[in-house]
Amino acid sequence: MAKMRPTFIDSPNFVMEPDNWHLTDNATEEEKKQIVDYRLEKSKKTLEDAKKVIELEMWVTAANRLYYAAYYAVSALLISNNINAKTHDGIIRMFNQHFVYAGKIDRELARQYNSL
Repeated sequence: MAKMRPTFIDSPNFVMEPDNWHLTDNATEEEKKQIVDYRLEKSKKTLEDAKKVIELEMWVTAANRLYYAAYYAVSALLISNNINAKTHDGIIRMFNQHFVYAGKIDRELARQYNSL
């Protein structure tokens, strides 16, 4: 089955920079929903990849896949809460500021994410 191209990619509110796909502040709720759904699906698939390479004892690749599974999920969380971050470091900072320090996410879970 061929992969379908996400429709948000064609939006003028979508910015595709190297390693930095994001929506502008003018993005519609539908565009936000589409990118959130896309990132959550990507997170699930990446987590499945991590499980496979763990079985093969490919530890460096597993750590990479675990990081990206968490990254995609956290970026979806931020977008769904109208929090815009444009870099990996920005995503971590915004996650910590809005969810960890605010007591919405357990600090131990955040520590694990931050250690990836």
